[in-house]
Amino acid sequence: MTTRRALIGGALGVGISLSARSARAAPTAAGDLDRWFRERLTAEGLPGGAAAIARPGRPPHLLTAGQASLPFGVAVTPGTLFHIGSVGKHVTAAAVLRLVDAGRVDLNAGIGRYVAGLPQAWQAAPVATILNHSSGIPDWDSIVWDRPWSRADVLAWARGRALDFAPGAAWSYSNAAFTLLGYLIEEVTGAPYAASVDAMFRAAGLRDARVDDGEAVIAGRAEPYAMVDGVIRHATPMSSTISSVAAGGVLMSARDVPLWSAALWNGSLLSAASMQRMHTPTRLNGGRPCYYNMGWVIDRLPGRTPFLWHTGSVSGFRACHYHDPASGLTMMMAVNADSDAIGAIGLDLIEQVAPGSTPASLPVIADPMPERTALFGALMRREHPADPALFAPEMRVLVERLGADALDDYSEDTPPLSAVDLVQESRAGDDLRRRYRLTVAGRHDFVTVGYTKGGLIYEISSL
Repeated sequence: MTTRRALIGGALGVGISLSARSARAAPTAAGDLDRWFRERLTAEGLPGGAAAIARPGRPPHLLTAGQASLPFGVAVTPGTLFHIGSVGKHVTAAAVLRLVDAGRVDLNAGIGRYVAGLPQAWQAAPVATILNHSSGIPDWDSIVWDRPWSRADVLAWARGRALDFAPGAAWSYSNAAFTLLGYLIEEVTGAPYAASVDAMFRAAGLRDARVDDGEAVIAGRAEPYAMVDGVIRHATPMSSTISSVAAGGVLMSARDVPLWSAALWNGSLLSAASMQRMHTPTRLNGGRPCYYNMGWVIDRLPGRTPFLWHTGSVSGFRACHYHDPASGLTMMMAVNADSDAIGAIGLDLIEQVAPGSTPASLPVIADPMPERTALFGALMRREHPADPALFAPEMRVLVERLGADALDDYSEDTPPLSAVDLVQESRAGDDLRRRYRLTVAGRHDFVTVGYTKGGLIYEISSL
């Protein structure tokens, strides 16, 4: 079965569903945080990982644990390169915005102005809709990590495929669409995507970060692993044409993260207008906000300003990224294993240094609409059919085309969903957004559901 969850997590994915454990004790010293990080990765059975925490006016805190190479006993260092998967989408977005700032790309222009050979229906999709996943361009059916997947292959795959919906009508995550942005960068600059991104990294002062090349010998790159029946094995190696695409093809070290975050947000790389675009929700055609833009999910807790986040997943690596524009706090973490524990550790790490900054801090609240909660849980478990009549136009178009696969779900190939609890509720005009805490295999997933005044569902988004 190919579910929306599988598409997100399995194709250079964002792995949008983040998990968190409820127990946490904030450390009182940097050494405690270092020990906590090492012990946490060990408890999860992960071979190695690194994280960076950066805050304005304070020295960055770099965390390392475990092994970059198990057979050779090479320890992870602050300079070890990890593939960050779809966390790198904001890197592609920054490269596009630099071209916008230079007057060389128009976000309102159709992608066909810059990339030839696309299906007729795709060509008019504005570049802006690709950057917020509302273009309607479908995602990959599947990814074979070690099989070459060149630009010619992508265009051949696209040939004859219809849009999933009219541009701007709905939101649906598409790695395939984001891959086209790499071709746009190449056509506009006349240089390979990797060259443009690497030049941007050097301008930001980064020492290690680069676009990946899966088949190249790259000094300092961690080896990728997978957990198979509780045993660590080598992950499927990635073809160079897969590991380097604009949908998420970046390698980065922990020591590069503070430099990258500073350059991204201090105006040295992007104009004030482009930085503002990165953390401002756009709107779908029907007028409702789209809480994804420029490679970031845009989220908000009660009484707090919005924060940005993303996760990433490729063969043998997982990553997560958090940025709070108000405080300037940035956290990026990566591990060299296929493990869904990345979200749990990432949320807990942020809570260690900034308690109350993530949905993991939200307590269960009284539920004034238990019938809506019960229906949502039944939809997630596929105990209730995904009847298009339950959904507003922004989601109905997806359900009519994809059926239950348009929803995140917890059936067949996912752990059982044991509890659904309300932790947050907010209103915007007549619309109501409710965040649920889902208990799944001992961890918590956080899913926000948007309802119209009449009770139709217009949004289901993780975290």
